Amino acid sequence: MTIKRFEEIEAWQKTRQLTANIYEATSAGSVAKGSTGEVRSQLYVALDAGLLSERQFKELFANAEEATRLISGFMRYLHQSEFRGRKANN
Repeated sequence: MTIKRFEEIEAWQKTRQLTANIYEATSAGSVAKGSTGEVRSQLYVALDAGLLSERQFKELFANAEEATRLISGFMRYLHQSEFRGRKANN
């Protein structure tokens, strides 16, 4: 088999696919982090409206913060991995 273009090389194709998957994961991570910020904001609304007790608010808020930290750590790992992803420019 004669290879006329580097895009025909199977190793290049697999690497490109893996890099795209990491890019998608970091993009999804950015969206997920934004969502945890929205959750924290809505928790304040629920607290102010009397829908949550202070104890419930603190517990849920701590869970949202922990989710943000975990997502951030995973994104940091992906950025530092051999196949570096990049954050979406939205």
